[in-house]
Amino acid sequence: MIKNDIIFSRKYIKEATKITDPVERLKLVVTNFIANNFISPTLIQCRVPLNPIIGETYQQEMPTGEKLYCEQISHRPGISYFCMDDPDGDYRFYGYHQLKAHLNGPTSLAGNKECCHTLEFRDGTKYTF
Repeated sequence: MIKNDIIFSRKYIKEATKITDPVERLKLVVTNFIANNFISPTLIQCRVPLNPIIGETYQQEMPTGEKLYCEQISHRPGISYFCMDDPDGDYRFYGYHQLKAHLNGPTSLAGNKECCHTLEFRDGTKYTF
């Protein structure tokens, strides 16, 4: 499901690699974060309970060349780590996601996603959010 959550990353991060102005680059990094977390495709499209297995992995080479690696590292709570490498070596994007659910009243359930992402650029600039 992480693949669905970071699907918008490629566009904004690749644009940010071409920018040298730190303020303009930061704008694209923030846009990337908002695009991936404001309306999460995982939470919207989730139709069944997820019960991932510890050690479950996923690897994919995107059509644009990025390589994505994911692994489920905890079952309860469910925590998944990911790493996405740019084919040109311009950036590395990695971190984890943890989906949480809690009672929001006697007959309703609410959820949220906790995460920590790190974005490293070739020039040594590093953002953690």
